[in-house]
Amino acid sequence: MFNWVKNLIGYANGIGGCLRCGDRWNWKPIHSTMYSTTNSCFPLCEPCWQGATPGDIRHYYSELVRMWRRDGSFYDQEFEDDLIGKALREMAFATPV
Repeated sequence: MFNWVKNLIGYANGIGGCLRCGDRWNWKPIHSTMYSTTNSCFPLCEPCWQGATPGDIRHYYSELVRMWRRDGSFYDQEFEDDLIGKALREMAFATPV
């Protein structure tokens, strides 16, 4: 099946997607970042995460927090900075030396 068809099905069902490539979570593998012991977020799919630079991480994780704020959730700058820091540490840990 073509990716655009799978994305259309996901969009029609209200399923979110990767902030970088736009592919929907109904078929694309996510990359999840834990921000507490019971909560995680996934602004990027696994392929986009693998190709991301530290600047990309800052951009897309900040964009996710801004989206949450627009939806009425209260996440302050400290939360955003901490989330980005966790993602960057995870990226550094996952990157071969």
